[in-house]
Amino acid sequence: MSSNIVAHFNPKGIPDYLKQRPQWVVWGKRTRQYQDALREDGKLNKIPFEPRTGDPAKSNDPNTWGTWEDAILAYQSAWYNGIGFMFADDGLVGIDIDHCFFVGTKTLLPEAKQILARFDATFAEISPSGNGLHIYCFGLALHCGKGEHAKWIELYGK
Repeated sequence: MSSNIVAHFNPKGIPDYLKQRPQWVVWGKRTRQYQDALREDGKLNKIPFEPRTGDPAKSNDPNTWGTWEDAILAYQSAWYNGIGFMFADDGLVGIDIDHCFFVGTKTLLPEAKQILARFDATFAEISPSGNGLHIYCFGLALHCGKGEHAKWIELYGK
């Protein structure tokens, strides 16, 4: 069985083991209060929001996350650009691979293809930018954040 890659947001494509976790937020492309509207790269910030209240969510505060159902309802309000998943201390790890497709295609670069092959039978999705890949798997994240040697790979977990 190969990894299930979801190209566009499709609620039916999200596995139940993710939907059952109350670790969901919605996100919107917004300006951060007291900051310039645009990031250095000219893009708006992708800010997470608590799906029940619309208040800013925090990656280190589960009280600001919601259920899958909460996130779907908030997303359907059309005020947000997407739904996001927050990682807790529960053995689930996220791998974020940036710029891993040949330009203008959905063909994975050889390095990204090798990484994805190591996670057979896991859930993966194309990132909201369309240029990256998110892989969800069970394991232990020994180092979170950007890689020391491969700056185009980030690891999330607790």
